[in-house]
Amino acid sequence: MPTPKQLIAALAGLMIAAGTLLSSAGPASAAAASGAVSSAPDSGLSTPFPSCDFFNCPEGTITNIGSGKCVAPVPDPDGGYAVNGLDIGQFTCLAGSPPSQTWRMVPLVNITVDGQTRTVYHIINRAAMKCLDDRDGKISDRSPVQLWACNDTSTTMQWVLGDDLTGSWQLLNLRAVQKGGSRCLDVAAGSLGDGAVLQLYHCTSLNTAQHFYEPAIPVAS
Repeated sequence: MPTPKQLIAALAGLMIAAGTLLSSAGPASAAAASGAVSSAPDSGLSTPFPSCDFFNCPEGTITNIGSGKCVAPVPDPDGGYAVNGLDIGQFTCLAGSPPSQTWRMVPLVNITVDGQTRTVYHIINRAAMKCLDDRDGKISDRSPVQLWACNDTSTTMQWVLGDDLTGSWQLLNLRAVQKGGSRCLDVAAGSLGDGAVLQLYHCTSLNTAQHFYEPAIPVAS
């Protein structure tokens, strides 16, 4: 497990990275992201959160509306969360929202889609201090997701909010969208059970396996 000094260093790095992207994202990268998100025809794409950094962004559980279960990494054989590549599943939500079931959405950059502002996020697990990530950048249906050390450049760990369903939201992976259409975070086979894996799957409206209650409700800036 990371030492307190390592966690502090990781937090500081994330705060600096998020602040840098918010203040200095280049026109080329913004334009590329804009074109990518525009290619997701099934997504309504939500308005952005107010600006924040890692230390003051909303945090809480990510809960699937269909199963009522919480998103969390699957721990390694020793029960830890420090290793890159841990699978992501859904589990019964535990009292007190333990760190493994606690996530923080950190805005990276605002992009313009059809004349409206959208926000790209890192989704960071508190226990691991790592980002929700599209494993190996795969974009087909049933592509697995994982935890991986956050970085500033990989779109595999960048997400935008999609359609709203009674206060729950789709989470679209930016790399998958860039490479060929909308791909949403999805509970495999719409399972209601503990341990069901999370994956990418093409976005469909009103699909409860693809809608999640987030740590905070998006508010227009």
